[in-house]
Amino acid sequence: MKVIKQGRELTTLDQWHAAMPPRVRDRQWKDGRSAKELARAWVGTSSVVVPEELTRLLETDSEFSAVELHEAIPEAEVAFGRIPR
Repeated sequence: MKVIKQGRELTTLDQWHAAMPPRVRDRQWKDGRSAKELARAWVGTSSVVVPEELTRLLETDSEFSAVELHEAIPEAEVAFGRIPR
């Protein structure tokens, strides 16, 4: 599993923070706040892993239970049909 942002592989919280600092800077980058906890869920252990909560969620639907995730792109912009971004 790889987490990639702007062509760089992210493997640590420090790398994640440097690649995507919160808009309100360090006020949001605190333990228990969503920005840092999302990063910690993906890269905050000894290796990059798919968070267990996401794995469990995918397993609840037969259409997604066999999905293998190989790469994650944090804060990627995704278009949904004609809905503007």
